[in-house]
Amino acid sequence: MSLWNKLTGQDEVSKTYSFPKSFIGCRKLRAVSTEQRERARQMMIAKNRVKRD
Repeated sequence: MSLWNKLTGQDEVSKTYSFPKSFIGCRKLRAVSTEQRERARQMMIAKNRVKRD
């Protein structure tokens, strides 16, 4: 386990960790056009196909 986080609770289905507040960040979502999304989708399909072979 990392020096920066610590297990604070656990039950049969989940675990709870404590870590520094500075590890959390929020960013505004960026707008992605349908064309950009499709292009990224096709690139990932091609990369996964190469990785599988």
